[in-house]
Amino acid sequence: MKKNIILFIFFISTICVVHDVAASSSLNVSTSGVDGYVYRLVDKLVAARLVGNVIYGQKPYSRSEMARIAGVAKANLDALEVKYGEMSHELPEYGRYLNLRSYILPIINELQEKYREESIALGFVEGKTSSIELHVVEKINFDFQFMDSPWRRVPRTNGRGVVEAELNPFVDFTGGRKYVDGFSNSAEWTTWARFSKFVVLNLTPRVDVLILDDGNSEGGATLQSVYGKFSISNFELEVGRDEIVWGQGEHGGILISDNARSIDMVKISNDHPFRLPSFLKYIGDIKTTFFAGVFGSDWNGENHPIFTGLKFSFKPASFLELGVSQALIMKDDISFKDGVLEFFGYRPGIGITPSDIVLGAPNLTNRLTGVDMRITIPQMRCTQVYYEMFTEACCGVFEWLWGYYGGVYVPRLSNSGNLDLRIEYRHFPPVFYRNGTLTAGWTLDDRILGDPLGPQADGVYLSSNYDINVNNTLRFQFAYEHYSADRIGGTTENPVVTESKPKEDRYRTTIRYRRKQNNYITFIVTTGYERVKQFNFIRNNDRNNFLFQTILSLNLDDFLTYRNRSQ
Repeated sequence: MKKNIILFIFFISTICVVHDVAASSSLNVSTSGVDGYVYRLVDKLVAARLVGNVIYGQKPYSRSEMARIAGVAKANLDALEVKYGEMSHELPEYGRYLNLRSYILPIINELQEKYREESIALGFVEGKTSSIELHVVEKINFDFQFMDSPWRRVPRTNGRGVVEAELNPFVDFTGGRKYVDGFSNSAEWTTWARFSKFVVLNLTPRVDVLILDDGNSEGGATLQSVYGKFSISNFELEVGRDEIVWGQGEHGGILISDNARSIDMVKISNDHPFRLPSFLKYIGDIKTTFFAGVFGSDWNGENHPIFTGLKFSFKPASFLELGVSQALIMKDDISFKDGVLEFFGYRPGIGITPSDIVLGAPNLTNRLTGVDMRITIPQMRCTQVYYEMFTEACCGVFEWLWGYYGGVYVPRLSNSGNLDLRIEYRHFPPVFYRNGTLTAGWTLDDRILGDPLGPQADGVYLSSNYDINVNNTLRFQFAYEHYSADRIGGTTENPVVTESKPKEDRYRTTIRYRRKQNNYITFIVTTGYERVKQFNFIRNNDRNNFLFQTILSLNLDDFLTYRNRSQ
């Protein structure tokens, strides 16, 4: 078994090293934390057509990848400056260029300053790199939140499998951080170190003080992330707790998002997109990731179940990204051979069959398989249309077994790009994220690993960001969600509703204001209101929910960092 594991890792590693990049090992940039806004900055560089080889479907990006994107964009912006410098300043094209440049250049400068060490290592910025770096406290975030919004359990079973999860849409996509119906107060900081250009270590603790609505209080500490990463050429080996965010949405997608806490795992991948040699170059830019992790010993009675997945993303054309992925939750006592067979859909002794979603079915795994895609339309200000679809079973009625997720993102609603718009629709059938044997379903610590909307639900989402200026951003979000708790009977090929229950509807709006006061202080203020009809599927049980949150982020890197300049 060990020999097979080594051969598999060697195969993936060979793919990842094909393209050589002179970069050093670097931390990953969280999509759920305070710094998650930088992914929107990347969107703006892509929308300005300054960088093209960006893979959206696999995150988080590393600091080095962020530096590469900013460096390529700066080089292309400089080339445009030469082109338009020779043009008459009276032409409309020159005015549009100046408008774009005045918005884009501060973005590039911010990214290159934020990831300066990595930009130097890649050759985009002049300076000396460090052989050793110790960031004692790079940043500390103080989070104060009041939420008048009770958590609700997802219906445990509807006759087609079981899931153990709870939801509170105000705090979706927060990386499993603890928030209560009441007051939630926390402090979270990042400590990290780099040793040579090959090894980087990260530690992100979080301390919570929670005061519940009923007057009780609780506190505790957790590790939001803790990992070590070894990098050589374009190959990365990561061990520890960190995010896996796969999908075309802002926070991932159907398979794995940043809704639940980070995963304890071993991960191998390529840091930067690469192209294969010879005629295989026509596959386009490629990113491949494989991970194998474990859950806690208290995961619904299972002793450290295994969570593993593989994703292959590629861009056969500059306007098209495609991805194929699969992930499984497996019983801890499964053999390596049976695990591999299950991964490819072959159940030992039975053959190729659908995943079992019936209670008590003799299945060793819970598997999700699917595809995602993104199409960019340059003629429409680089508007992006994306879609993904996944299934728990290969056979049966499409609308009962397949979950799908689609969206349209307009990154340049204004000429410069300081105003954008995103519209999404999500649908998940009754069997989704449920399982008949692994009865916690597709969850970790009661949070759904994929999309928090959960099974038997539909949602429509609209969001828009407006950059008032380089330091002030306003974000508006609206959501409508429809949930069902109907009981389902029949067969996979012929499912029927056996018991109809009241439906729950949610109408939610949030407004977020982000202000960067200076290089050391950032404020984030969020307010929200939600109208819930027939809460918890109880007729006439309507309620109003409210949210108020403020985050104070202090950048201490200039004061608490040691660097040994080597070259």
